[in-house]
Amino acid sequence: MKNLSNKSGQSIAEYSLMLAMIMGSLMLMGFDLYPRFIHAFQLYFDSFFFMLNLPIP
Repeated sequence: MKNLSNKSGQSIAEYSLMLAMIMGSLMLMGFDLYPRFIHAFQLYFDSFFFMLNLPIP
């Protein structure tokens, strides 16, 4: 049997390192994406609660 947990853990670690490097370089260049991510999450949650509060059963 193959042990796949090591490979999946390695891919998650590589993905997180690449994402951290990309986000860090964008912030150094002046693109601050954190407020945009917060705004996108807020829009998502607002639309989710809007759908929950519709009068249609």
